[in-house]
Amino acid sequence: MPDRDGAEGDIRGTARYVQVLQTGKGAVLSFRIERYDAMGNRLRPVGAEFTHYQSGQLDDGDEVSGRWSRGTLLAKNTTNLSTGARIHGSAASEKVVTAAGLTFFALFMLFVLAGIFAGAVVG
Repeated sequence: MPDRDGAEGDIRGTARYVQVLQTGKGAVLSFRIERYDAMGNRLRPVGAEFTHYQSGQLDDGDEVSGRWSRGTLLAKNTTNLSTGARIHGSAASEKVVTAAGLTFFALFMLFVLAGIFAGAVVG
């Protein structure tokens, strides 16, 4: 999805007005990205989020890149240009383990409920 200035795909810019928001799903970094066109003219700022934030620090002036998702730029890479530090989000393997654990728990509960129901029918 293109932004207001017609850019599509990966977007790169500089973070401004960084805030940490606590949600039911964990911490989310919310900020704006400043960008410039090839002529050096400043484009409109873009609202952005870094979801599944786990560790690291994002400050004004850090370089950010991301992709569009439903009208919001979701940051996927952040780099502090002066120190080279990066922000860490949850790894894909953590998501897979969580999904597998929830699936196992749901199947276990179905097994228990089926046993209770079978015992009630027999007895």
